[in-house]
Formats: sequence, C-alpha cells, structure tokens
Amino acid sequence: MASPLPLVLEPYFFLRRGQWNIPQHFIKSAVWVPYHQNKEGTPRYFTQFYHNNPNSLYPVEFNFDLISWVDIRYSNSNSKWIAYRLTNFKILCLTEEERNTVQSDWGPLNGQEDPLASEPEQIEPHEEGPSGNKEDNEDIHIPTTNLLDQEEQQLATLAGQIPAAEIAQTSIIPRPPS
Repeated sequence: MASPLPLVLEPYFFLRRGQWNIPQHFIKSAVWVPYHQNKEGTPRYFTQFYHNNPNSLYPVEFNFDLISWVDIRYSNSNSKWIAYRLTNFKILCLTEEERNTVQSDWGPLNGQEDPLASEPEQIEPHEEGPSGNKEDNEDIHIPTTNLLDQEEQQLATLAGQIPAAEIAQTSIIPRPPS
C-alpha cells in the first residue's frame, strides 16, 4: 500500500475569521478567544507560542478541505486574512487517523455540550411502597461487583479480629494513679 501524499496548502485569502464551528475532535491545543488583548474584535482561534504564556497567542484557522490547522496572518495590502501554510505547531498537528475520521464521528462542535454524554439518572428514594409497606422495596436488587464483595469480606474479617470482649471489660475512664 502506498503511503498517502503529504498535504499541500495553496495559500488563500478570506475576509473574516471567527467561526466557532470546529469539532471538538480536532481542537487539540487551539483556543477560542472572543477578544484579543483586551480589545474588542472578531472572535477567533489561537494557539500559544509559549506554553505557559497566555499573551503569546498565534492566530490559526481550521481548513475543512484538508482537515488540518493552518497558519494565518493579516495582509494589509489586501485587507484580508491569508492562510499561507499548514501549521508547524506539533500540538495542533492531526494524525492521518484523526483526519480520516468520518464526519459522522466528528462529534459536537467546540463550545457545545456532547449530546451523547449521559447525565446521571435522577432517582428519587422511595421509602415505602404503594401499600405503605417498606417490604415493597425488597424486590429491588442493586448489583455488586467482585471488587465490592472482596472489600466487604476484608472489612468483615478485620472486624472479626477486634477483641470485643476485652474492650467491653476495659474502663474508658482513666483511673487516677495510685
């Protein structure tokens, strides 16, 4: 099997940045910044030059045709943004496997909650059954795991080793020295 051809980006211009529409599957270390350096502006994606410096933001965009992050800069002569190369930030590079993920498996967009993520089921405790008897709940079985059973057995063994008879005979009020 021949290895895939390397990705090639033909530079292109675009007027506006800032679509918050990248699937979470591709985000890597890109961050969505609604404003840049305390100035109002177009929201956009950035990555950081220096890992621990939030002021070292570098503008990037996601190219949906190549399924890859690209470096961009503003062209004053054209009054447009230009995507001029595939990013060389290793923290943004996608693997071949990630790029080949079918679109139906991309998952939710950045900024959206995953609709498939399950929330814990809210179950109201039920003290008494419809007839008013607590016995109505006896047919409810909560399954345990082997690990829980083992832990319960170990605790029972430890509790059995406590000399309860000696403890019961020992006075808990200290006697004054003679």
